[in-house]
Amino acid sequence: MSRMEGSPLPSVSVIVPTFRRPLALRRCLEALAQLQYPRDRLEIVIVDDGGGAVSHHGLAVLPPDLQVRLVVQKNRGPASARNRGAREATGDILAFTDDDCCPRPEWLLDLTAGLADEPCALVGGPIVNALLSNIYAQASQDLVSFLYEYFPDGRALLPFFTSNNIACRRSPFLEVGGFDETFRFSAGEDRDLSERWAAAVGRLHYLPGAVVDHYHELTFGRFLRQHHYYGRGAIHLARRREKRGWGRPRPEPLVFYARMLAYPIRHHGWLRGGLMAGLLSLAQLSGLSGMLAEALHPSHRDEAHGC
Repeated sequence: MSRMEGSPLPSVSVIVPTFRRPLALRRCLEALAQLQYPRDRLEIVIVDDGGGAVSHHGLAVLPPDLQVRLVVQKNRGPASARNRGAREATGDILAFTDDDCCPRPEWLLDLTAGLADEPCALVGGPIVNALLSNIYAQASQDLVSFLYEYFPDGRALLPFFTSNNIACRRSPFLEVGGFDETFRFSAGEDRDLSERWAAAVGRLHYLPGAVVDHYHELTFGRFLRQHHYYGRGAIHLARRREKRGWGRPRPEPLVFYARMLAYPIRHHGWLRGGLMAGLLSLAQLSGLSGMLAEALHPSHRDEAHGC
């Protein structure tokens, strides 16, 4: 892919929502400071989603040539925080990552090159688990990697990008409504945006070189809770799709689950892979509990607050 040699690079706003994780945010900002991108074409927009753990003083340790802005709002969830960052941004291109993520130095060069090739695309790249000794983080990442592998052509579940590694042009993002803020938790809002983007703006373009390292600290309890929320998000997504007249996603065949459990074994061997396959089985059960809970007692707001 070209790097637009000889052409001025577009202005980019990197949006980072954060909530009570100052140490993780600092690591993220240190990685963003290493981005291979002209400083006069780059700004970082941090949106403190009501956590109160970020201060301007804490950002002063960053290089003075790195343009960093702090936006503080009441706690409304990550979808709202990303939308607030998009409204505050000045760049022609929006790039999204999370406070527990560290984009690699060439991340923005790859994303902007992809958008130069396809201006209407929503682009994204791979997420790599950076906590190799954390089996819960690895199992959770294996599930996302498997979904990227299994759904390359949108047979039943439209292709999607996770919200910690995507980029697009700012104008169509605002026009499509940004992230749907009725997704109160970090679960399902990225799939929803991906589907709406593909329907209204352009295709999703996967860029294998735009890599983000994910430092997702998970315990067994957090792992199960995360997938419980994924189940809640799946039910809310199904309801949102029905409101748009798209119908609910079809259940996947048994071969889907067989391949899902085989994925970690193929990549990590029988011992470690088998352990993570067991965790993925528990994740599915936790997701089912979330789906049941959301079906009986909806936790998401009914009204949308998009951009």
